[in-house]
Order: sequence, then C-alpha cells, then structure tokens
Amino acid sequence: MKKSLLSLVILGSLLVGCSQKNVPQTATIINQEALDRDGYQMLIGVCSKASMLREPYKSWYEPTYNAYQLDTLLLQKVKPNTETDTYTIFMATWCGDSQKEVPKFLKMLRHLNVPQANYKIVMVDNQYDRYKQSPTHEERGQNIFRVPTFVINRNGAEIGRIIEHPVENFEKDFTKIMNGESYSSSFKIQPKMHEFIENQKVDLSDNALKQFAETHKSLANKMGELNAYGYVLLGQKRYTEAIAVLKTNTILFPENDGTYDSLGEAYMIAGKKDLAILNYEKAVKLNPKADGSKKMLEKLRG
Repeated sequence: MKKSLLSLVILGSLLVGCSQKNVPQTATIINQEALDRDGYQMLIGVCSKASMLREPYKSWYEPTYNAYQLDTLLLQKVKPNTETDTYTIFMATWCGDSQKEVPKFLKMLRHLNVPQANYKIVMVDNQYDRYKQSPTHEERGQNIFRVPTFVINRNGAEIGRIIEHPVENFEKDFTKIMNGESYSSSFKIQPKMHEFIENQKVDLSDNALKQFAETHKSLANKMGELNAYGYVLLGQKRYTEAIAVLKTNTILFPENDGTYDSLGEAYMIAGKKDLAILNYEKAVKLNPKADGSKKMLEKLRG
C-alpha cells in the first residue's frame, strides 16, 4: 500500500537542552503519518499532544477536550509526583474509543499539572500485519489488546491501567489507581488468557483450552475481548497462539457466528485451508446471513 508523505518531526525542542540541529542520529522520530487500512490518514508511533491539534485529528480532539467537565473536587485527592509517576497512552487516531477518551485523559493530566515529559503517547497501526503495533514497538511486552490503554507507572513499575474506557470515569478510576485502592478494568478474561498463553510450558491442546474456558467462563462478558486479543497475536504472526485464543472464544461463545468467522480467518492466514473452510461453514450455519463468511467460503473453495 502506498503511504502518504510522512510528516516527520524530529525531537528537538522536546528534548531538554538539545536543539533540532544537534539531535543525535538515534533520537526518536515523532508525529509520523501514514494511511490506515481503509486509506485514511493516521498518526503512528510516538507522537506529541500537538500532533492532534492539526487536521484531520483536530476535528475530534478539540471538541471532546473542550466539552469534558472534570470533577475537580475528586482530583484534589490525588497528587501526582513528577519524580516517580509516568504515564504511557497507547491509542490510535483510527479508533473511535481513542478519539472519545484520550482528550479527556489529557485534560485531566493538564489540570493536575503533569508535565508532558512525564507522559508518552504511542499511536498504533491497524494494518493487518501490524495490528495494534507501533513502528518502534513500544507496545512490545505491554499486553496491549485494546486501545486506548492508559498505563500508569510509579518508579518504573506499573501500578494500574485503564483499558479502552474508565469503569466509572477517569477521575474516579485514576484516583483509585494513584492512591493504591482496589481497581480492575472491565476486561477480565483477557489478562487470564494472556497469562495462560505466555506460560512457557503451556498446553494448547483442545482439552487444555476447554479446561481454561470452563475455569474462567464467569469472566467472559463478551466475545470481542478475546477476539481482539486473537487478532493482535495474528498481527504478531504468532499463529499457534492466535488460533488457541480464538478457539477458546468459540468454546465460550458457541452460538456466536463471529467467533467461528474469526477462527476461520486465523486458520486461513496460517495456511490451514481445510480448517478455515470448516469454521466458516460453522459461522454460516449459525447465521445464514453471514455474508462475510460466505464470501470467504467462495474464495477458499475456488
């Protein structure tokens, strides 16, 4: 795919004591732009807050930022420490939830006088082979499966994260995390699945996946949680793990045609044509109006 002319801004004035002409060759390149998989302009990689103040991003950033009414009384209960506390925001300009939530979070940080040096904004891609990845892979090892994800660190260690959207609102969620109160996101089963998948001695047999599903089914609120995780693994070309996750989703949601459609796509990408056809057929059987699955069956059958 052809990419738009990159708008590259070298870290200059953003690097303390370093003018742009003196930026070392290893300096991070920020505010890169490319085309997303639908042909629209997007930001990728490490970006500044200022990158969202120009079009086409300004059209959604500014109205949300200006309209959000902070609970300033509640925020009096939290005192960020600029020496110990840092924040990483994983987001995407192509993502509706990022457009809705990130301006609110940044407005809260500004109200709390958190300097820009204490937070990093990382934009991820939506191309299938780079799904939810940044060019320099800041997401690696961070278990980013939904965006936006707001990772809060103290002394270099994570103390909490807000995934996709707050459970209550940013002020309440943030205050709980910063003050060490009990907090968990609305996503429950993915962290367990991630822990299971990353176990070096993991057994990914059908029986093991069925046992996992049975043990954790009470945490599975909607099929989209593991579905998103499966596609992240596909983008990383971890086909065995992606198939295991998406297969688990069919066990948890056996009446949802979308789970079989996704598993069929994973098998297709992994080069397992017969299993891809089998799962697309299951999707169509559950939902005769599943046009996407029908089209893939026609393609695979030739």
